[in-house]
Amino acid sequence: MNRYHILAVIFLICGIAAIGYSVVSGEGSAGVIVFIPVFYGSGLFSFLGVLCIMAAIFFGFFGFAQSAVGSEDLNGEHEPRTSQPYSQNQRAQPRVQKTVKGGGVVLIGPIPVVFGSDAKTAMILIILAIILIVAVAILFYSSWF
Repeated sequence: MNRYHILAVIFLICGIAAIGYSVVSGEGSAGVIVFIPVFYGSGLFSFLGVLCIMAAIFFGFFGFAQSAVGSEDLNGEHEPRTSQPYSQNQRAQPRVQKTVKGGGVVLIGPIPVVFGSDAKTAMILIILAIILIVAVAILFYSSWF
């Protein structure tokens, strides 16, 4: 967890607190549509809360990008390596190729959009998407009975 992740958490907490205060004081209103939290307001704390949450999202993405880049600092400086450099007598060890497998599911209404880096990951995500759609349908339609 780097400093940008910590800033993101701080801004998120401040934003939720400001929005909560605006709802309690009557400047704003909050609700839930389907499963998405909705907030609207017209006061100073409403504006500050939304601004803090937007800053938290920005710092979260920036922190993720910095941790994905690795040891490179913002100034272009590299952190010192922890391993000792090779001597003339040592032979370099062969590098092991690491592969990353991943994927995701985007639900646009009842239609799942599934993507993955390989067929096995995509099939697992398709099965999980079907389970999720069935669970949401059961929870949604069970309230009508």
